[in-house]
Amino acid sequence: MMLRGVLTLLLILLSITSVVYSGYASPVNVRKTIIRELDVLPGCSENTTVTVSLVFDSGFNGSLADYIAFSGDQAVSATVQPSQIVQAGSLIGLVWNKIEVQPGDSLKYSISGKNLFHVKVILEADGKTLQPDCSKGYCYATALRSHLINYTIVVEAIDDLVKKQQLPISISWSVDPLYLYPVKYSDSPQSLRESGTEVAFQWTSFMNESYRLSVVFEIRGENPWGEVLLPAPTVTISLDPRLQSSLIERYRSFTLKLLQENLGNVTSFKENVTRLRDLLYNLSTGFEEEANMLDKAAVQVDEASKAMSNAAAQISNGMEQLSKAKLSLKLGLENASAAVDKARVNLEKIRSNVSNIDLKLVEIITYLNLTGTNLTTKDIHLLLDQAEKNLTLFQSELVKVKSMIEQYSSIEAQLTQAVENMRLASLKLTLMASTLREASGRLRELAKGLRQAAELIDSTLLKVTQLLDSPAYPESFKQYNSTIFAQKTLSRTPGLEVNTELMGDVVYVSLPIVKIKRSEPQISGVSLETPARKIHAYWPLALSVIAAGVYIVMFRRRSWTSEKTSTADLANRIGILKAKLQSIEVRSHG
Repeated sequence: MMLRGVLTLLLILLSITSVVYSGYASPVNVRKTIIRELDVLPGCSENTTVTVSLVFDSGFNGSLADYIAFSGDQAVSATVQPSQIVQAGSLIGLVWNKIEVQPGDSLKYSISGKNLFHVKVILEADGKTLQPDCSKGYCYATALRSHLINYTIVVEAIDDLVKKQQLPISISWSVDPLYLYPVKYSDSPQSLRESGTEVAFQWTSFMNESYRLSVVFEIRGENPWGEVLLPAPTVTISLDPRLQSSLIERYRSFTLKLLQENLGNVTSFKENVTRLRDLLYNLSTGFEEEANMLDKAAVQVDEASKAMSNAAAQISNGMEQLSKAKLSLKLGLENASAAVDKARVNLEKIRSNVSNIDLKLVEIITYLNLTGTNLTTKDIHLLLDQAEKNLTLFQSELVKVKSMIEQYSSIEAQLTQAVENMRLASLKLTLMASTLREASGRLRELAKGLRQAAELIDSTLLKVTQLLDSPAYPESFKQYNSTIFAQKTLSRTPGLEVNTELMGDVVYVSLPIVKIKRSEPQISGVSLETPARKIHAYWPLALSVIAAGVYIVMFRRRSWTSEKTSTADLANRIGILKAKLQSIEVRSHG
């Protein structure tokens, strides 16, 4: 009884343990690969088919859902058909209500996809654009006697989210050098391999919204129908954001390291640069104010120069007028002095004669008194005295004027020199005004340069600040990244967990081959025969070949046993075989 109780307790513990561990079952790891095939017929159609492969590392039994982005909900085909298709925001979900897979099993399905890219092909033959017809699944164009074919492919992102990303693109090509040989590239290929039967080359780059590549081929040969077959390039575009994320991280890390190595402490650098920027702004403002002051000073100096020039001109005009007046006055003074001297002589003569003609003068005065004039000899003497005084006074005044003229003559040279000095000073003031204006212009240029330097430092400081403070990834990349990694495989069964490892999300561009008709086929002289007649025509030749082969074999086998076989025997045997062949040929023609 005791043993039975212990066994019962062990069974209960085992059952509890199994239940506990079943609730914490290890998650199922699923490796997911997405291939989006963009089937392009240039000028006709572009269709995308998304193929998803799910590889299970361990078994799974339950309900499962897989989500895919950039796809539709039509034309679904799968190794196990889904129970339903659901819309989950921008994702499409395929749901299997009940599915069982074993470790290592894969689940594949294909579904219609959204065209993320537009692909354009441009063909040129010897510089002339071709218009190929691609409606039959391949492209056909005519370029008679052409020597060079230029194949240009343009890939453009058309989805709003995808076009904001830098996506890796790879283009590979392989041609037969007997027919085509690349002679020119718009971008040199990263790898080039050449052999007798193949020339293979490849490009790997990043596309920002679009990518363009041109290759010029030299035509070296054509098929019997006069055509040149131009293989299509293989174009793949990775949508996996991990490479882009790695590049962003590396760029950010490199930039920060470069800043740290060249600038030292970035915070101290920002503070020092800010102080330098403020100093440059202040210097620029100060120089601008000084330039304005110099402009005002130049205006004032110009006004002083004009005033001095006008004064010099007025003084010069006055001196010219005075010089003219001096000459006239000097001549008048000479004439006046001569007249005074003459008058004085005449007055002396009159005074001396008055005494001699007193009696006669009395008679004259008496006569004059008779006429009503009260005049005596005394009056005459008084008049003569007064006249002499006036002459003396006038002569004194003439002496003064003459002295003034002599004084002006002595200072005239000084005035002339002063006028020249004023004119020279006016010119110097004008030159000073010009110098002030030039200095003002130089100061303004210096102020402008300092302001530009301050603005450049301000812009650099802003960029450094944005680089240090901005988020590591732009918003568009975050949205794109979340969209891509939202393509998960999820368990819908409680207690079962599925982890998805995205192995890759790739767009493969399928382009058609191009047939270029280069010449007309030369088959006009070839006669067409029925199969029976062809067999009859080639039958004698076939028999001849077979007989000759049999003879050679027999001859080689016998050569080591019978070295004594004569030349005549060989000739007879050859003749017999020839006769048989001729008879066979006659019968075949009959």
